[in-house]
This record gives sequence, structure tokens and C-alpha cells, in this order.
Amino acid sequence: MPLPRSIGIPGTEANPTCFYWLHVHALYPDIIHVESPVNKIFTLGQFFDVWKATRNDAIPRGDVYVLKLEQAAARGDVTVFVGRRRWETSYRSIPLTSHESITIEVGKPIVPPVVFNTWDGL
Repeated sequence: MPLPRSIGIPGTEANPTCFYWLHVHALYPDIIHVESPVNKIFTLGQFFDVWKATRNDAIPRGDVYVLKLEQAAARGDVTVFVGRRRWETSYRSIPLTSHESITIEVGKPIVPPVVFNTWDGL
């Protein structure tokens, strides 16, 4: 599923009230942008927390995916790949590093990911 635009950008990009350090630009859908004044590695779990906090500004609105993912993880029904490697611990602990492809699968069958690698100068 594609990431909603404007996660972490309350008021939309045209008229933002602020930018969370983790956000998704409309121009670059499906790419989590990290813009922080501190040199720190953020995690996928922190991104999902920002998504929930700004769910009413996301396009489309809401955080149903995050809530369903949490439920599926509690049942042990989530498989995650970082690049082509299977992630063995909590998806929330995945570090958000430059140009890394993260694939989350819920349920079966497990299909090895097609890794995104068209960064076009990002």
C-alpha cells in the first residue's frame, strides 16, 4: 500500500504549521523523508507514531493501516524485509537509513520483495 502524502506535515505542504522530523512529501510519495537538526538514527516505529499523530493531515486521512499492522504484529502475522534481508526483530526497531527499501507483508504467502532503487537524486 502506498504511504499517504503529508504524513508529518500538519496543515499540508502548501500551508504547513510545522514539519515533523519524519515526514512524507507529496512530490515523493512512498519515501520517508528525515529532516532533523540532530544527527540521529530514527526508527520505523517512530515514523508510525508520527503517522498516528498527524493522521488527520495525511492524504488520504487516517491511520487505519498503522492500527491494522499493530494488530497483525500482535498475532505474529507480519513479515518484514529490509532490502532483500528478512528482518527478525520488531518492525518498529528498523532504523531509517538513507536509500533503504523496507517491505512489510501481512499474512501469507510471503513474497520476496522487489527492492526500490530509483532514487533520482534523492
